[in-house]
Amino acid sequence: MSTATEVPPKSRPTAPQIASVFLLLGVTAFGGQPALLALLNRELVERRGWLRNEEITEAFTYTKLLPGPVVVQVVAYLGYRLNGVRGVLAAAAMFLLPSVVTMLALGAAYGRIAANQGVTAALGGLTSAVVGIILVATIGQARKAIRDAVGAVVAITVCIAAVIWNVNPALLVLAAGGLGILREARRPRSPEDKAS
Repeated sequence: MSTATEVPPKSRPTAPQIASVFLLLGVTAFGGQPALLALLNRELVERRGWLRNEEITEAFTYTKLLPGPVVVQVVAYLGYRLNGVRGVLAAAAMFLLPSVVTMLALGAAYGRIAANQGVTAALGGLTSAVVGIILVATIGQARKAIRDAVGAVVAITVCIAAVIWNVNPALLVLAAGGLGILREARRPRSPEDKAS
């Protein structure tokens, strides 16, 4: 497993830089895990070069094995990778702040807006938009992560197992990891591989 020290010290973002980026992500991250994955790639990999795409994918993989909300765990993990404990505090606090404020406001106003037909219609439209965002993010990540036919078969099998048979995602991640280990163990070794 990698550590926060892998980000070179000169390029390691400060806690305030991390806080500002994760506040932006907290305001714009609609659609759950797939949408957040796309946003994290755009902000942390493409725009700032703080992390590699593989590191973000690893974060989602590792945290799927833990109990609790994956999105918050991913944010905390990436914050740690970027700047240790300060990074965790900055990333998690600022990412959650917009949701906390919004939920407090909606909770206070719930009695007045719950029966409003305009609000109900708007929520229906938002739900459809979020599904579209999730599909775009999922397709984009699949293009980056699936590198060969075996990867495609594993992805399709995992999808079927999750959707049709309702298999626990942690078990699917563990099984796919085991398949990856078996595949690597059976791969023919080149002389360079044997020397290392």
